[in-house]
This record gives sequence, structure tokens and C-alpha cells, in this order.
Amino acid sequence: MTQSFQEKIAGVANDLRTQFRDLNIDTFFKLFDTSDTLERYYEQKFHIKTISRAGFIFLNTLILCGGTMQQTEIGNAMSRSRHATSKLISTLEKHGFVVSNQVGGDRRKKEVSITIRGLTTAKRHNTLTRQRVSREVLGALSEAEIKSLNQSLAIIKKHVNVLYDKL
Repeated sequence: MTQSFQEKIAGVANDLRTQFRDLNIDTFFKLFDTSDTLERYYEQKFHIKTISRAGFIFLNTLILCGGTMQQTEIGNAMSRSRHATSKLISTLEKHGFVVSNQVGGDRRKKEVSITIRGLTTAKRHNTLTRQRVSREVLGALSEAEIKSLNQSLAIIKKHVNVLYDKL
């Protein structure tokens, strides 16, 4: 590595250190990093190989909306692009968690339904797993801190959804 390149690396490193002194930037990256760490912990603890966190959110959304929804509705509910939603449907279909059918003669409209396998998988992971993991992970916080975190995350999610809608 040349001296010039090492100096560029040092310059970027200093910029990063300066940015992380900003409470907003530091908190944003801690939130981002914590989310990633939580997802990896959850997947490792329960040996989940076939379904992602987005897949579980997708299945839960279907369940909460009666088991069947149009692709566009699910994408909107999850704040996912049409492409990301389509890819998720394909993956879940491949593993037998959902089935999809065209609506009318329009190839662009899909109706997606949860299968027995999808319902069983979601139920198994939703009930005991979430209770156990949430107690383990949030065990470092008091009840008041958990309530405050819950409220803060709800506010952030609502705000990000507004920003997402503006894209």
C-alpha cells in the first residue's frame, strides 16, 4: 500500500470519527448495527435457514390480513419495492410457505396466500421463540426503558415510512 493511499485511508477514518461524535449519526448506526446483530443472533439461535426476517414479516402480514393479499398490498404494508416483494414471494413459494395466483388475466397482479406449512412455521416461531428471545435480548433493560424504546422505535418507523412514501 502506498503512502498516499494510507493517507487517504487515514483521512476517511478521521472523517468517520468526526461523524460518530454527532449523536444523530452515532445513534443511527447503532440502531442499524443492532438490527443486523439481532437478526444474526435470531437466525443462529434457531437455526433458521429457509426464511429471512423479511419472510417472517411477510407471513405475519398475511396472517394478520386474513391469509390472502395482493402483492401490491403486501409491498405497501411492508414498505418494500415491487421487485423486492416479488423476489420474497418467489423465495417463500419455493419453500412452500405461500402460493400465488394471477388476478384475472393481468400478469402484473398477483394474489398471495399463506399455506399450511407457512402458517405452521410462522406460529412455531412467533409464539415461544419470540417470547424467549425478547426476554433474553431485552433483559438488559428495565420495563420503563423497554416502554421508552418501544415508543421511540414506533415513532422512527412511522417517520421512515413517510420518508419512504416520498421516494
